[in-house]
Amino acid sequence: MGERPTRRPLQPEATDFFGSIEPRDNIVCNPPFNCAGRFVLHALTLTVRKIAIIFPIARLNAAHWTAETPLRRVWLLSPRPSMPPGHVIAAGRKPGGGKVDFCWLVFERGWRSAAELRWLHRDGEVA
Repeated sequence: MGERPTRRPLQPEATDFFGSIEPRDNIVCNPPFNCAGRFVLHALTLTVRKIAIIFPIARLNAAHWTAETPLRRVWLLSPRPSMPPGHVIAAGRKPGGGKVDFCWLVFERGWRSAAELRWLHRDGEVA
């Protein structure tokens, strides 16, 4: 029997991720972009399998920290998702008009080849 969905607060209790040592199977998140490299490097010490982070495509060419990681796949999102700040959603305003292109960066423990580039379409088509 399924569980009833639980309403979670938009601002969960703050924790110090960089102080965490608890092992995890996988991590999927939206880290602060100004410390995404540090975040992924720490997550790699905690995870058994994969890490997936949402990341602005415009920052990808300067993300030199990915060179020493097991970056498995870059998923480009199409069409561009609207990702307003939490306070916009909390105020009940309708998201829309996003101007930033995002991708998913997927890191897989043990991956040693070049990263693959793929497209993830909202209509379900995968390329």
